[in-house]
Amino acid sequence: MFIDFDNYLLSSFSEDYWSDEGISFAEVKLCEFSSEDWLTINEEWRDRDYFWLIRCANVLGDFNDSKSMELLINFLSVDNVEVQIAVLDSINSLLSMGMINKDFDMDLIDKVKKIESSSTVVNAMLNSLNNKLKK
Repeated sequence: MFIDFDNYLLSSFSEDYWSDEGISFAEVKLCEFSSEDWLTINEEWRDRDYFWLIRCANVLGDFNDSKSMELLINFLSVDNVEVQIAVLDSINSLLSMGMINKDFDMDLIDKVKKIESSSTVVNAMLNSLNNKLKK
């Protein structure tokens, strides 16, 4: 299933289609992931471009599962403002859905502290995230 998901994220869609329909279709594919697929995505994401990472982050933010949060936390190491915005938005979304797990909270806090950005959007998202983590 990872190959289908991977190819789907690489497909050409308009922004409207992606936000209206594409994310939902990709999430269906993610729901069908086996344990092996999750291992594969955890290994393969480093070889994907920013465009793919942004789309993947969009999908993971709607997938209320600890595996998605773990992957998003890993994505925080990517030094690209657009990826960071997508990842932080998805993490904020998962936290708003009640995704709290002490196993990755400390890792998330550590990674968030390491992000240095001149982007006002990223900094606003970091502040929002920090406020949620303090509760």
